Amino acid sequence: MSNVPMTRPEELLAVHETGFGHSSTFVQLHDGRILHAAGENFTISEDGGITWSEPFHRDDGNGNPVG
Repeated sequence: MSNVPMTRPEELLAVHETGFGHSSTFVQLHDGRILHAAGENFTISEDGGITWSEPFHRDDGNGNPVG
């Protein structure tokens, strides 16, 4: 993590500290929720990314982890 100060910290909406690293993807679902995928970990936000669910995993039809 960088120690560079924010330009306008008073405009910060949320801080998210995760162990997912840089290999992650975000997609907005048809119902407006945001799905975050990082490896075999998934999280969902229902409020535009301010808060996130606990990480969860899913398996495909053959029982293999989705990721």
